[in-house]
Amino acid sequence: MYEDDSNLLTILLAFLIGGLVGAAVMAIFAPQSGQETRGYIRSKGMDLKDKAVGTTTQTGKAVSELVGEARDRATNLFRRGQDLGESVKSNIEQEAKSKSVQFG
Repeated sequence: MYEDDSNLLTILLAFLIGGLVGAAVMAIFAPQSGQETRGYIRSKGMDLKDKAVGTTTQTGKAVSELVGEARDRATNLFRRGQDLGESVKSNIEQEAKSKSVQFG
């Protein structure tokens, strides 16, 4: 019988402690008024927008720099290719002239 009373007391004590903890949590996290909630949401939304604009601006600048570097490299490669082509053409022409003189 004593054991049954002890279990009942433990259960009641657990419910009491749980209720107190629940009340404390409710008091800490009590909902705000609608106006306060809308202000909070508006503030967080504006912060998020500002961060997005900043990130977009930084990304745009980085992309512009990369495009400029890629354009410069492509131009340099194109010029090197043209120079190499001209050099090969000149060498072939010289070789052809020397062969025609030999056979001519």
